[in-house]
Amino acid sequence: TEPHKIPLTVLSRCQRFDFRRIGEADIRAHLAHIAELEGIDIDPAALALIAKKSEGGMRDAVNLLDQCNAYGEQKIDLPVVQAVLGCVDSAFTAAVVEHMLAGDLPAVLAAAAELAAAGRDFRQFLYDLLDDLRERLLANLDGKQAGAFPPNRILQAIQALSEADSRLRYSLQPRITMELALIKATGFAPGEGRPAVTTAPASTSAPKQMQKPKAVPAPPAQAKPAPIPAPPAVDALD
Repeated sequence: TEPHKIPLTVLSRCQRFDFRRIGEADIRAHLAHIAELEGIDIDPAALALIAKKSEGGMRDAVNLLDQCNAYGEQKIDLPVVQAVLGCVDSAFTAAVVEHMLAGDLPAVLAAAAELAAAGRDFRQFLYDLLDDLRERLLANLDGKQAGAFPPNRILQAIQALSEADSRLRYSLQPRITMELALIKATGFAPGEGRPAVTTAPASTSAPKQMQKPKAVPAPPAQAKPAPIPAPPAVDALD
């Protein structure tokens, strides 16, 4: 998975095969086969979510299936997978995106508070928001879906949330970091909705001309000191 870490002395003596990511359909089929062999009752929606979150890695998909099986005790449905991943329902994510693109900041912050109270993973919620926004943007650009929001507005929200990913990973206050990202993605700008700062009205009368400073009289000339008289000459001794 990280060929750049292999020394050149090793690469020169090996054959290299680059593998591509596995499609979600193949992952779902393989996981369904495993579930059938292990006697696991898994919901198709849960199976699709596991395949999507594995991002083309079969090993990650099998590990996630094993975790969900331990959590659900031989019965895996969509809420079980969401609980293991720490993600929320897609309808909730879509509603937050709608409020975000519409500029409804109170509703977006209320959703963040609800997530914090439920103990959800903010990074996972960030990924869910980005996935929803990406699908909206691509559908809008391809002409498959007109949408109520222009592409530049969706792109602005994607950029704002993408910048928060690295900060959220090492943040000591993830809720505050997430809220700041949501505020920025909503399009809120500091100072909006506040009255403009007004200054005192200018006087209608013409301004007075500045008076030239009075000339300062030169100090009186002082008399030159009298020259110091030379000392009297002393006769040389014979």
